[in-house]
Amino acid sequence: MRYGALITLLTLSGLVILALVREQTGTQGFLVGLGLAVLPVPLLLAAFRWLDRVDPAPGGICCSRSPGVPARRR
Repeated sequence: MRYGALITLLTLSGLVILALVREQTGTQGFLVGLGLAVLPVPLLLAAFRWLDRVDPAPGGICCSRSPGVPARRR
């Protein structure tokens, strides 16, 4: 119940912030900014995955592993 309320509150807050940014920058500026913010995400994810392959964390701990999921064996 509390987690649902927290998720709802954070979602609504994020939508309000996005609406305010769009109002101040216009739709075109908002879309350009959003695109530029999302652009490096695949590159960063690829870099982190490569780094984990090259230099794995001790004990099989990996940043991309979900809690409760056993580590992969190499």
